[in-house]
Amino acid sequence: MTVAACLAVLGYRFARLPGWRDQRWFWLIAASASLYTGFNVIVTLDVPTWAVLVGARGSWASLSLHVVAWSLHSAAHFHAELGRTERFVVAAAVAVGVAALLPGVLLQDAVVSHQFLGVVYREPVTTSLGSFAALPLYGALLAPIARFLRRARQRPDARRYAAGLLLLCACGLNDLLASTGQYSLPYLLDIGYLLLVALVWSVLMERFTVATHRLDVLSTRLEGIVAERTRELAKAHEALAQAERLAAVGRLSAGVAHEINNPSAAVVSNLSYLKTSIAQGELPADASEAVEDSLTSMGKIARIVRQLLDTGRVAAAETSMRSTFDVSLAVDHAVQTARAALDRPLEVAVEVPALYGIGDPLMVEQVLVNLIVNGAQAVPDSRAARISIRAEAGASGIKVEVSDNGGGMPEEVARRAFEPFFSTKPFGKGTGLGLSVSLGLAKAVGGDLRVASSTDEGTVMELTVRSSLRLSSSPPPPSGPGARSTQRLLVVDDDPIVRESLSRMLGRVFEVETASGVTEARRSLNGSHFDAILCDVMMDEGGGEAFYTWLLRERPSSAARVIFVTGGVTDEASRRFLDAQDQPVLYKPVDLTTVARAVDEVSSGASSCLSV
Repeated sequence: MTVAACLAVLGYRFARLPGWRDQRWFWLIAASASLYTGFNVIVTLDVPTWAVLVGARGSWASLSLHVVAWSLHSAAHFHAELGRTERFVVAAAVAVGVAALLPGVLLQDAVVSHQFLGVVYREPVTTSLGSFAALPLYGALLAPIARFLRRARQRPDARRYAAGLLLLCACGLNDLLASTGQYSLPYLLDIGYLLLVALVWSVLMERFTVATHRLDVLSTRLEGIVAERTRELAKAHEALAQAERLAAVGRLSAGVAHEINNPSAAVVSNLSYLKTSIAQGELPADASEAVEDSLTSMGKIARIVRQLLDTGRVAAAETSMRSTFDVSLAVDHAVQTARAALDRPLEVAVEVPALYGIGDPLMVEQVLVNLIVNGAQAVPDSRAARISIRAEAGASGIKVEVSDNGGGMPEEVARRAFEPFFSTKPFGKGTGLGLSVSLGLAKAVGGDLRVASSTDEGTVMELTVRSSLRLSSSPPPPSGPGARSTQRLLVVDDDPIVRESLSRMLGRVFEVETASGVTEARRSLNGSHFDAILCDVMMDEGGGEAFYTWLLRERPSSAARVIFVTGGVTDEASRRFLDAQDQPVLYKPVDLTTVARAVDEVSSGASSCLSV
């Protein structure tokens, strides 16, 4: 009884699972079997007559319910419907169960008993109608048996169901004969119930095992499919990212090509013009204008290249906060550089007190240059360009405001101002990198950059940098070559054209000696003193890093006089090297004023990180 009750509960739970709806009546089979065995135990106990009657009536009702459950289960198992005849027989079985509960209908109040192997069985005497009550029950079992037998060849579980039901019928016939008292037989129907329920449960367990195995196989296959789809998705994302990068490079290349090709054409045309004139033995009257135009064009090219280099630095370098710098000096340098980059007059008003920030002066100066140039370009040609620069110390650091007198930014432009490649200038007039690079540089020194305000009267950009309470211990170096005693310079560069052009330019102020590489530079230092050494970074034999390392080991005093010159580092190792040392770094092309300022710093013992 207990086993059948537990199976009934489990069967009910199984029937609620997806894909197990065909087993929704099994719980009723197990529950009715449990009830029958429970009521049938009473007939073997020494109890009052009324208790025997209750047990017998309960057994008949449970048996009727069990037969009905098998009809419903067999139909649901094969997704079939009960036929008209079967519904009639099922209704008759239900009527037998109900009649068994009514006193005197199927069972009399008299009780008889018989023995089998010492076990006494007591049961009520059946009425005339009760003698035929088993017929509807057997009739109701014929339909499920026939249904299972029809599918016995295709379904092994159908064969077992049919065998179990036939066994149940045999046990029921045995009990009918035993109830007559004419045969000495045990009651076997409760055992038949248990065997049949166990048989059904074994079929369910096999099905559950197969389903679990299939689920495991499906899960494994699904994991493989998901892994494959994930790899494909990753490849698709990578391809998309690559396409986006190529598109971005395409947009950048289009703008940069136009920006570089135009001034390059001017330089080539002017140089060709001068070369032809000189070859004819004459210097044209407009030679100075041709040279000035060429220098202006080269300044534009240098500015574009510098923006690209800054973009790479922002992407690759970690935050730099190692130096204390004079904010007013950084502003002065930025104003000088911006004036040289512009092709229009510029009025600049500077109101910067003695403030000192923490960060890389190169990055701060470049941000200021970009802001000044952008502000000047935003002013229409119909009026003079005016830039106002003011700085003050606040709780969040030093705030430097760069204001222009342009037409301001619309709200949509201000919102997208820092997007890479976004530009309001006509095609070819800008790359859209200036403000995005500036924001990256500001973040790299631990600061920030934002549009403070923008109206019809102009735009105010606000740069924030970290402040330092430590004042500079040395006065700022001279801003130009000016009057100076003759200083000796060693120029180390493996490009002969660059080397000789630097020698010609610097020879106006300095006594210059050149070296074509690391080995020749070492020989030049034997017995010679140089006030400064201009050394290219990217060269053979280890380049500037190898030469500087040798100087630190062999001639420390000369190492302090090194000024690195580079057109841009091409690998991470060189970038880390430049970031790790404190010598000045100049970016090609350089001018005489910039070199003179760097020479003054290293020759006077200053070792701040100056970069232009």
